[in-house]
Amino acid sequence: MKNIILTFSMIAALTVCLSSCDWKDLEDYSSNSVLLDFSWEHVDSVPRSFRVAFYPADDDTRVKVSQGRLVFDVYNGPSLLTDIPAGRYNITAWNTNTGRELIGNVDDRNNLLASTGAYTSGFMPTPHILDSLYSVQTVYDTPEYLVKANEEMFNVKDLVGEQRLTLHPDSMVVEVSYKVHGIAGLGVAREIKGVLNNVAKTRFAAFDNVTKDTATVMFDCNFSQNDSLVYGSFYLFGIRPSELAAAGHKLTLFFRLDEKNIFVPVDVTGLIERYSVDDKKVFIDIPDLGIDLRKYISGVGSFDVDVNDWKDVDIDIPL
Repeated sequence: MKNIILTFSMIAALTVCLSSCDWKDLEDYSSNSVLLDFSWEHVDSVPRSFRVAFYPADDDTRVKVSQGRLVFDVYNGPSLLTDIPAGRYNITAWNTNTGRELIGNVDDRNNLLASTGAYTSGFMPTPHILDSLYSVQTVYDTPEYLVKANEEMFNVKDLVGEQRLTLHPDSMVVEVSYKVHGIAGLGVAREIKGVLNNVAKTRFAAFDNVTKDTATVMFDCNFSQNDSLVYGSFYLFGIRPSELAAAGHKLTLFFRLDEKNIFVPVDVTGLIERYSVDDKKVFIDIPDLGIDLRKYISGVGSFDVDVNDWKDVDIDIPL
């Protein structure tokens, strides 16, 4: 009887062993670890956190990654990424410590896009004003500082211990700095916003300096009353979309005053065309406008600001 029980036990154990070997041959691939780190020589500031996506780069690797990609959320220091099947991967990373950017098409690396949503602040001129200035373009928010990093055909090997991978992030945005001179009476302005048209709406994360679609963006303005100066800076995905060889640009300042709202459109095409799509920094310096906001806050034509009516101040600027 003992011999019979022992025989059955051995058969059962052998069956389990053979079954586990068959399962491993068919579906269970060995997993590996990658020690990820970053190098910051191409960025202006170091983001706090990142999302890193591993996309299979060949058919053999795609078989092992049934979901189509592996995604890891990490901080900006060394991070150990685990459970990665051996194979070749194309890798894209972007920072996640922002509040405005929208990352779309994550399942498709070649179409992985960064964009922003429509501008939603209560400060918004009436639609017919924007339509007349910007040809019915939706007004979008400007992006925050966004970076990306890419690595092609990274080979994850079956190794004891981890492999090392260093990513080199660089900027996905263009920094625009601007100064507008010759605006007296800035002390009467309750709020100032700027709008710039024909800029890039979206940016591809897996490629260098490739943008798509046209947008108009709105941004906050600073001012110095003593210097009669409106100034500031903001980010764009690009000064114009990649598919446009050239496009006209109009920068419009919107002033909300106590009794009257005015806007001042300025053609800045010549200033922006000095820069290429590869430039990471753009400077717009607009000379003396020669206007005084105080003359617009009283007299005939004043109105209740709740009506949201705006008066056009037409200025011819020699650039």
